[in-house]
Amino acid sequence: MERTSDVMATWAWGLRRYAWIVVLFVIGLGVLVPVVQSRSADVYHAQAQVGPSGQLLLPNLDPLPRFAQSVFDDGAVARDVRALLHLPPGASVIPGKVQLRAAQDNPVLVVTGRGSSPQEAATVANISAASLVTEMNRYSHSVGVFAVQSQAVAPSKPDPKVISGPAGVTVGALAGLVAGCGLVGLILAVRRPVVGAGVAQGVAGVPVLGKVPLARHGEPDEKARMALGALARRLLREKHEVIFVTGPVQSQADRVAAAVEAFFANVRHTRGAQAHPDSAHDKDSTGGLVPPEITTLDASSLETWVEPPDRCSLTLVVVPEGIRSSVLHRLVDQHRASGAAALVLVSPRHSWHPRRRLRKVAVPLSPIG
Repeated sequence: MERTSDVMATWAWGLRRYAWIVVLFVIGLGVLVPVVQSRSADVYHAQAQVGPSGQLLLPNLDPLPRFAQSVFDDGAVARDVRALLHLPPGASVIPGKVQLRAAQDNPVLVVTGRGSSPQEAATVANISAASLVTEMNRYSHSVGVFAVQSQAVAPSKPDPKVISGPAGVTVGALAGLVAGCGLVGLILAVRRPVVGAGVAQGVAGVPVLGKVPLARHGEPDEKARMALGALARRLLREKHEVIFVTGPVQSQADRVAAAVEAFFANVRHTRGAQAHPDSAHDKDSTGGLVPPEITTLDASSLETWVEPPDRCSLTLVVVPEGIRSSVLHRLVDQHRASGAAALVLVSPRHSWHPRRRLRKVAVPLSPIG
């Protein structure tokens, strides 16, 4: 059950993260392809049949399809079609303008002509069939005599479009949805994103202290502040003297560190004056714990990471939800070497509503009750 929940959570994250891929496929196959198809020129196909006019001299029909195809491709048919359509000598006409279908165990050969008008399609098929008969009858003493058994007639309707009309749009949109979801699934299988606290703890091998829904810009909203408050309370109970905050996205690490430090500053302001001198390093007079020191690590301040062994410190690694499993494992291995380490997951939160933008006002974090 837990495995199923992890898979569903990963799928939900992938569809949110790569929704633009699904939208592109739906628009491409459901809108663009039908529009292109509707504006493309009509194509007509006509068929002529060629068959033996007497008894075949072959012991069986097995070699007939290969023999007919080789004769059809030897150049005579293509030459006659080019002359009919006034095409240059190097123009390709097989299988663009005419093609042969030779079924196994069937002496009837079907020559299909393709054209932009019904008359052109029928003429191409008949000229090609006549040329094929002439070339095959060169081998009449070893194979048999062939003739055009059925002349091609001009078709009354063009070939149906692959995707056109309202039904085509619906089919295209469904095909785009399936193709987009399939590509998202392939990306998830290759990337192996870490989604959820349980998966993160299993990959990293260190505890996950919380998950913070943090918007990319602006002050944390109500849900983010509640999550950050819960994280600060948990860090306060850990009784660490110093907490190093770092992560692959420096802005996220800075914002989490600033929010937790604001929480601790509020605690120091409301309770620091009441702390008993003899127990300043453990508890104040009201039983509250003394907040630890918060230090943000970046490339320019890594020397502050080196702490005396007698100080109790914790390295808090702030990682975005959806980080690659390999990246998370390597990142935690680097920071776990210094001692205790823990994770905080940050999930993106988009606050686009204008009312939410008006409410982005800094509100002091409430003290521990």
